[in-house]
Amino acid sequence: MNITAFPNDIFLLIVIPHLSPKDLILNRRVSKQFYAAFTESDLNRHVLQQHYPRARELRDGNERPWSEVLNNVAARYYQLKSGSPESIEKWAVLKSFVAPSWAKHYPVANWQRYLQFEDKTAPFHYPDPLWTYDDGILIFPSAELQSYVLYDLSAGVISEIDFQSESKIVRRIRLKEKVLIVEWCEEQPYHQLNENEVVYRHFASAYDLVRSKQRGPWALSFRYVQVL
Repeated sequence: MNITAFPNDIFLLIVIPHLSPKDLILNRRVSKQFYAAFTESDLNRHVLQQHYPRARELRDGNERPWSEVLNNVAARYYQLKSGSPESIEKWAVLKSFVAPSWAKHYPVANWQRYLQFEDKTAPFHYPDPLWTYDDGILIFPSAELQSYVLYDLSAGVISEIDFQSESKIVRRIRLKEKVLIVEWCEEQPYHQLNENEVVYRHFASAYDLVRSKQRGPWALSFRYVQVL
């Protein structure tokens, strides 16, 4: 019996509860009829909603076919479950206190920093990294492109971003909910504390991540600057 010949609603009732996403994708290879049936838009969307209800593709606007989206989501969750990467990319991070001017970075060590889980607490001595990541977006100073870049991993799009790093000494960068916070200080000291120490004025600048069209390059939109 060819189940693909059933009416669509009956076909959905049979397939969705009994086939895993992996089985559904593999069944596309059986024949042209199976391929047409198992790439049907409503079927793939229902399978996504049942097995991956928290996938970001269901929340965000989507222009791709649901069959392609299911392929990507199922592969991602398979890699997460197995604890192995689907692919590896290596990018050289550039930082320097002197040159080049755009990459000046001198992190500030936090006082009394701890890791805590349930009733266990341990000191955390590692410095803040000179990159930040949130919801599929990575921002870092690229040694290859000689500028800070934004890498949209889901779209595979790399955009150069500009927050005037040439005139700043970057202390820390943070990205959350499409808002980038850059903590920085001026290049020249503000006050001579004593014979051996000087004081720098510190600031935090906030930028919104925006783009003109879906899956297009990202850009920074200045929001505010605050004196720390």
